[in-house]
Amino acid sequence: MRLRSFPFTLLAIFAGSSPSAAAPIADYLTVGTATLTITEVSSTADFVITIDPLFLDPEFNIIEDVTTDGSGNHEALAEANAALNALDPFDVGVGDSLVATASVGGFVDGPANSSADSLALPIIGLTLINGSLIPVTVSFDVSYSLSASVSAQAPESQSALGEANVFVDTLVNPVFEETLIVSTAGGDPPALVDETISFVMPVGAGEVGQLTFSTGAIGSADFAVPEPAAGALLLVGGSALFAARRVRRRR
Repeated sequence: MRLRSFPFTLLAIFAGSSPSAAAPIADYLTVGTATLTITEVSSTADFVITIDPLFLDPEFNIIEDVTTDGSGNHEALAEANAALNALDPFDVGVGDSLVATASVGGFVDGPANSSADSLALPIIGLTLINGSLIPVTVSFDVSYSLSASVSAQAPESQSALGEANVFVDTLVNPVFEETLIVSTAGGDPPALVDETISFVMPVGAGEVGQLTFSTGAIGSADFAVPEPAAGALLLVGGSALFAARRVRRRR
């Protein structure tokens, strides 16, 4: 198992990299962090929850994906951390938890046609194996925090977008998803969401279930004339997170 601290390293680097307040600038800072905790298992006889269905690799279902890009005078940073907090990664039980944290930060500071783009996507999954003759129900709590802040000192030529997301999926049906988006095009102030939800996952007799848990963070800043279409940025951000989860996670 991996225990990680988050995301102070990235935030400190980003704060130290920012140009002077007098310079024309567009920037973003987005964080998504969440903890999924197992609160109850209806029966543990011939039932096991594991990070790896082959019981070999304690990091099998952990992906920490980061992507950054940019042009001109820019900074683009991304950090993704995923961890299983359990004494035995091959026998996960009540009180054990998954943690996923994503953060991105970046800015542009001229000249025109400068850009900065960041994506962070931590994904972690569990396999639920029911070898018994009765259905088993597993209860979970998800506590999460999403925050996003963007700014543009010259909105006529600069723009910024920030998106944070939390996602829980059973491969059969998505269980829960929430997305927070702010943009300079919409004149959005900094935003913060702190919530806790609960859900139940049934696993039929003799069946195997798969649970996928992740957060995501996307940021984009542009200094261009004319200003890029905000709608296109929003679509790119949302589809990137969705596609990355579907394609890159291990099954």
